[in-house]
Amino acid sequence: MTNNLNADFALKYINSAMNLRKPQFKSLVLFADYLKSEVGKKVLLRLKNDGLEDGQKLVDEILVESINYFSKISEAKNFTKFERKFPAFTFALATGVGKTRLMGAFVAYLYLVYGIQHFLIVAPNLTIYRKLLEDFSKANHPKYVFRGIQEINSTTARIITTNNYENESGKQLFGNQLQIN
Repeated sequence: MTNNLNADFALKYINSAMNLRKPQFKSLVLFADYLKSEVGKKVLLRLKNDGLEDGQKLVDEILVESINYFSKISEAKNFTKFERKFPAFTFALATGVGKTRLMGAFVAYLYLVYGIQHFLIVAPNLTIYRKLLEDFSKANHPKYVFRGIQEINSTTARIITTNNYENESGKQLFGNQLQIN
């Protein structure tokens, strides 16, 4: 079972509930618009069906089409390539604007609108890892990223780390549970 909220409603809901700053909301809208485009639909297909036979061919096609798509958007003109063998997106925001909160908004949007349940977040060092872990897993933490999003809480989301992987990786309490590794 997935949430599948209307995309425009979800944008307003996430913006209001998470109290996003203007650059965060603008980035979320850019990403949402991209996902509505023809190339964005291919990205969603890739995300939802990783077992595609021509997976790398599709990723190569997505890259070419994404470069073309973003070349027409002034805020995204610096988009050049995926750094990995899969679609990956980075937003350049100033220090202190809230990149972690934006990450949470992306996760919430993908979960609420498209029913995507599995996410991987990579931290460049232990300090940032600890900060991300607190921001994503502790609802009482002042910077908890999902504050205000009723559909994401301790019963609908699981944070899986190297410390709890063996105990958590096979669990699936609900069919629509969010899993953040």
